[in-house]
Amino acid sequence: MSPGRPIDVLLNTDSKRKMQSVVAWNKEERSFGIDAFNLISAATIVEDAERHTCIVQRPDGSHWTVEELVGMQFMYIKQLAEQESGEKIAEAVVTVPPYYTQFERQAVVDALQIAGLKPIALINDGLAVAINYAMPRTFSEDEHHIIYDAGASSITATIVTFSAQPITTPGQILKSSKNATQVSVQSFGYDTVATGMELDRRLRDHLVQLFESSHQKPVRSNQRAMARLWKEAQRVKSVLSANADAVVRVESLLEGVDFKDSVSRAALENLAKDLRSRFSQPIVHALDAAGMTMANISSVILTGGISRIPMIRSAVQEIVGDKIAVSVNADEAAVLGAAFYGATTKSTWRTKDMRFQDTGAYDVQLKYRKESSSKELLTPVFTPRSRVGATSGKKLTFPKRTDDFAVTVSYKNMVRPDFPEDIMKVHFLDVADALANMTKVETIQPPHITAAFAYSDSGMITVEDAHMVAEIKDTSSTVNTSTEEQAENPLIKDEPKAPQRISTPLRVQVQYLSVTPMTEEGKVAARGRLASIVEKEAAKSHRDEAYNNLEGYLYRLRDLIDGDDDTPFKEFVQPKELLGLSKGLAEALDWLNDEADAADAQLLWKKRNDLEKIEQPVITRYKEGASGPSALKDLQKAHALARAFLMEARENRTLALEAGDPARFTEDELASVETTLDSSEEWLREGLTKQRALTKRDDPALRTADMESRGITLQKMVKSLEKKKVPRPKTTSAPRSTSESPASATDSAKDSEPTYDRDEL
Repeated sequence: MSPGRPIDVLLNTDSKRKMQSVVAWNKEERSFGIDAFNLISAATIVEDAERHTCIVQRPDGSHWTVEELVGMQFMYIKQLAEQESGEKIAEAVVTVPPYYTQFERQAVVDALQIAGLKPIALINDGLAVAINYAMPRTFSEDEHHIIYDAGASSITATIVTFSAQPITTPGQILKSSKNATQVSVQSFGYDTVATGMELDRRLRDHLVQLFESSHQKPVRSNQRAMARLWKEAQRVKSVLSANADAVVRVESLLEGVDFKDSVSRAALENLAKDLRSRFSQPIVHALDAAGMTMANISSVILTGGISRIPMIRSAVQEIVGDKIAVSVNADEAAVLGAAFYGATTKSTWRTKDMRFQDTGAYDVQLKYRKESSSKELLTPVFTPRSRVGATSGKKLTFPKRTDDFAVTVSYKNMVRPDFPEDIMKVHFLDVADALANMTKVETIQPPHITAAFAYSDSGMITVEDAHMVAEIKDTSSTVNTSTEEQAENPLIKDEPKAPQRISTPLRVQVQYLSVTPMTEEGKVAARGRLASIVEKEAAKSHRDEAYNNLEGYLYRLRDLIDGDDDTPFKEFVQPKELLGLSKGLAEALDWLNDEADAADAQLLWKKRNDLEKIEQPVITRYKEGASGPSALKDLQKAHALARAFLMEARENRTLALEAGDPARFTEDELASVETTLDSSEEWLREGLTKQRALTKRDDPALRTADMESRGITLQKMVKSLEKKKVPRPKTTSAPRSTSESPASATDSAKDSEPTYDRDEL
């Protein structure tokens, strides 16, 4: 998204609006999208014991974190966006599945920062699609819809409420007549088993069986062949979404053997028959979480790549009936909604007034020890319907604390199998010092500690602040009375003030548990690694471009030299030039074959430039031969028009002067044009004389640029004079007699009006 242009989907280098989320290496050269997918093979995954996560190990021994790999993709997209917009891209909104945990969201944020992007927010896929759905619509009353997103890695169902909310500003009393569209997420359900990738895997395994049964050759041990079958499985799955049968064709799959077969839609449905019940379960879970039924739902909006598969639509229809809607672009709705979300965060952009409200995903609790006790306490903080963003803050109170302590933030229930539950440990420090300051004043009750927890705009749990808080007595009075007044009226008494609240900030230290985020030093180092790779790739790209450019130029030059004698090149080249080019070409080709592999881009360009210097005069003569005749005609025409102008202008000048009227042009003006014209005509005559004695192989005596320049100069001089206005002629009138009537005076004036020559007018 960029100011001054509509929000649209970026194209990749293959002019595709959608690409695979893959990064791959071919030796030291990285590739992305379909090019990377064609290189896909099994990766070596090793444990990162320090951060309790995993990293990818390449054959060359280098290690790459998940954040770095995702950061590479973000950087690639950033480069495409900068090339398209011509501007630096600094911020991004990223959509993530709603079930992403703190660990996964933190990894995405780290990846963005590695790529040099500031995260505006991570928003859930369902909210992004809902925003796109609401952009062109208005809602007079509350509507509940389900965003059913069936994609490669999960199926999610998000219940969203669309409503109209009055636009209010701080201090405003009356409601505004204008409404903003409110998009609120109520709940969601998800399944990470019945996915597009699982269908691809099962279909690939089916293709493996077909090939092995037909050709009696084991294919599973060949990574490249398995990757090609995976790609073919994706294509076949897409074809079967619209057709009953699909042809399978993979050339030279294994040991030169071509694989050709067919798969029916019924076969695919049989492969996934155990998943059918899972396709609709996210809808059931979302309804249960929101306390709704399908009677409350207006429509089920389908999105995601595999939502087009008939058996998935059929499974959904069994639950929702005729409420299925295809109201958004299944592939692009999420990114378009995310872009609009980003635009609404910028005050310089004018957008439709919309408000968004997302929810958390899980029950989150605090675990901590009771003061001076080994008993562990559990305190709920957030529920799956807790709001995300600025309004999500929740303050917790910890009474009777006299020393530093810590609380563990964790998920109440298991998020996913074998997934860690403890998120982070929050240490509250300097408690004793804050308490000592409190004891210096008289407090109404013992001081206590308050801590504010919140969900950030990216759905991540944060600790905003912590304070030691107490209320103290104020012995001063709100009504000051004199002794005399109290003596006269004993009922007058001082009214005590309300207790004063005092607080002292505490130092908060966060210790991440389970999966540890990247440190700032680690992200700086990762940015340096990626920047180094990008720099090397850019240098290689420039070098490859120079090599290909030189190679293509040499082959073109060879064809010219070896061509027939009646070719334009042979007609315009001089013998010594042909000899020099032939010798230079032979040397350059030998150098290209023997030494060019070690040359940099600068040397490759120099080799081409050296030969172009010899060839350039030939090119110049050829171009002059093509454009010269036309330029000559234009100049001769300019001469003729200028000469005609001078003749007519002088004739009109003479007539005006004889009539006693001012002339339109001065003699100096006409003389200047005539001098320029005479000079140009003489230059042309001399040039034509020389040109007639030359051949095509000689440098031309008359050059196109010179003829065009002289013609333009003459045209400008003539046009400048033609724009001069015709001066008014002098008029004389005799004194009117006092006896002359008004009518006769008018007639006399008419008779005295001057007449103009047609040319003068």
